[in-house]
Amino acid sequence: MKVQSYDYITYAHNLYNLLIAPIRQDLPKSGNLVFILDSYFQNIPFDMLYDGNKYLTESYAISNASSLQQLQAQFQKQKQVKVLFAGISEAVTVSEKTLVTESFQPLPQVNQEVKNIKQSINYVSVLLNDEFTNHNFQKKFETDSFPIVHLSTHAQFSSDPDNTFLLTWKQLLKVQQLKSLLKNKQSPIDLLVLSACETAKGDRRSALGIAGIAAQAGARSTLATLWLVDDESTAQLIGEFYKNLKNGLTKAEALRQAQLSLISSNNYSHPYYWAGFILVGSSWL
Repeated sequence: MKVQSYDYITYAHNLYNLLIAPIRQDLPKSGNLVFILDSYFQNIPFDMLYDGNKYLTESYAISNASSLQQLQAQFQKQKQVKVLFAGISEAVTVSEKTLVTESFQPLPQVNQEVKNIKQSINYVSVLLNDEFTNHNFQKKFETDSFPIVHLSTHAQFSSDPDNTFLLTWKQLLKVQQLKSLLKNKQSPIDLLVLSACETAKGDRRSALGIAGIAAQAGARSTLATLWLVDDESTAQLIGEFYKNLKNGLTKAEALRQAQLSLISSNNYSHPYYWAGFILVGSSWL
């Protein structure tokens, strides 16, 4: 997918001068930056703020928290990386009483995404297409212990909970159902990856979209997206992210290194491909 050229650097530089430059002298040269943002700033991709020479993510591992409580969360690192992957790669039509019948386009890169994850992670349990039903996902989620749950599918956010959902096979996993699953989980999810479009995009009535709701429900950290992401670059970034996790990097640093790999590539250096991914919650461990 080609991205139309426009002067995004000017906007990124202006935002840097407004938000970061006034406190730059008080910041270390590198490390972790965690932002607690109000509703006016939650949809800004801080990773791509530009100081005139480089992007902010080239100096810092960046994550977001919706409250001070998330900053205070403590937990032990998992000794083994285990992933529950659930996704939809084929076209799906859903009909529900409360919604107009909707057709969802295929997501062929979901297959490449799970392939990339399997190359980095030894233990990946997969629910793909017709296996990814609400029933199967709930059963797997409740009975097996997975520190990482990865959902790669269509999603929609709205201030109305009934219109906020993730797509499963010919069904919708409403956000309230996801919230209930997370709250009732005996062992909290260490990382929830929402590899779908605009899962971190919220509005003034619901901070940080589905990602914020998941964090409030008990997911220790969530990797989500601010806008409609490109399939091919997303598969590559996700693969790099998991490889970095396996090598012992923190979640924030794993994302940063994955973003840097795209920045240095020939095809995906534009911020559109990498700046839309954000971490919400306790992302520095």
